[in-house]
Amino acid sequence: MQIALAYLALMFPDETVTSPKFYKVSRWMEDEFIMGTYAVKEVGKDYYRDADALGAPEGRIIFAGEATGAQRPGTNESAYASGTRAAHRMALLLYCT
Repeated sequence: MQIALAYLALMFPDETVTSPKFYKVSRWMEDEFIMGTYAVKEVGKDYYRDADALGAPEGRIIFAGEATGAQRPGTNESAYASGTRAAHRMALLLYCT
């Protein structure tokens, strides 16, 4: 945490950087259900079609995650974009139906 706070202080020199009240560290390589996995393009597979299928809503169930984003699979950028997409779809379901 101290390293992250030091970087934040460098990034925002005019701001006071304080420790968060709570934080959680995940250790993907030690999680028996995850084991450090992430989405990758497999040779000979249509990753773009598969990612679109994984991200497609099923009725009122909406999916998000880095594996559901065809543009940059396996990245935080893809996870964020898929969360934004899911939030938009949820808003449409809640307010337009």
